[in-house]
Amino acid sequence: MKRWVAAGMSLALSVLSAVLLMPNAARAAPGDLQAVIADGDGTVLHGMRGRDRRWTPFAAPAPWGANRAHRDMATVTIGGELQVVTINHAGRAFHGIRRANGTWSAPLTDVKDAVPRGNDAGTLHRVAVAHANGELHLAVLGSTGLYHAVRHANGTWSAFTDVKRTTAGDPGYVTDVTIAGDGPDLHLAVSTIDNGLFHARRLEAARWTRFEDVQRRTGNPKDHQFQQLSGSVAAGRFHLLARSGTQGLRYTARRADGGWEQMISLPTVAGTIPGGQWGYLSIATAETGGTLHVAAVLASLPLGSADAMYHAVCAPADRCGSRASWPVPFTRVPAGRRPVLAAIG
Repeated sequence: MKRWVAAGMSLALSVLSAVLLMPNAARAAPGDLQAVIADGDGTVLHGMRGRDRRWTPFAAPAPWGANRAHRDMATVTIGGELQVVTINHAGRAFHGIRRANGTWSAPLTDVKDAVPRGNDAGTLHRVAVAHANGELHLAVLGSTGLYHAVRHANGTWSAFTDVKRTTAGDPGYVTDVTIAGDGPDLHLAVSTIDNGLFHARRLEAARWTRFEDVQRRTGNPKDHQFQQLSGSVAAGRFHLLARSGTQGLRYTARRADGGWEQMISLPTVAGTIPGGQWGYLSIATAETGGTLHVAAVLASLPLGSADAMYHAVCAPADRCGSRASWPVPFTRVPAGRRPVLAAIG
């Protein structure tokens, strides 16, 4: 469930009418979508979209304070609590929780200090989070490789596992990672520097399946590199969003039977994003009540002049390859600041 930075392509067309702000609500009701963004100086802000499709104002959570999110961020909701992980400029990850009553945990947890000694992920660049069996799963891409850890329900953390040294195998030099919980299992997808896109699963017994070639399974030509990924499970499918500098936003889904849908351009079904933007800075996906949500932060020229976040909804989520399944195409979110990173959950 995810986020990040890059260049892209020019997009045009119209969207739905402007989204209205609703008064800030302390509690997140079932079906509400929570969003965390970071602006250009790394300030972290939180907002919510209610079931009436209105957004609360975005406000800075007190625990983050001077702590900044410069590199990446990810969120997921577990038992009514929003779990948030950010990576600062120094490459360190921090974890915080927005409780069901609207209050935030404090102080933040430095993940490197909380994880038992063992594998060292080095300087962190990317982060992804998910829930499986009521526990927080964390995947990070660091200077020393690709790692996975678990935060247990009692608040303790497992040591980092080097994913490439598991039965999943080595897909190559990884450039981004995303994860999503599927009951007791975990989906993990990675992009690689040689234009690869791979998927593996961590099963309930902590056993990994081998990486499979998603490009080959979806009929997508391996002639470009994906710089950013985001995945979520909704309606029994693993939905995978991938951003390419040459192909824009690409979408596919893995069915429960292990088969994959053909990869398509997401704007052809979810609507294009209106004028002036030249590239995606961040992408994110999330599930609420069997509905798939997608968020994208785009930049404008001159760079940083009007960066904005857009949001779209797919329901029912078992037919997201059809335009008819997107009752809410990409619509601008009134974040009140120029976002650079975004995560939803």
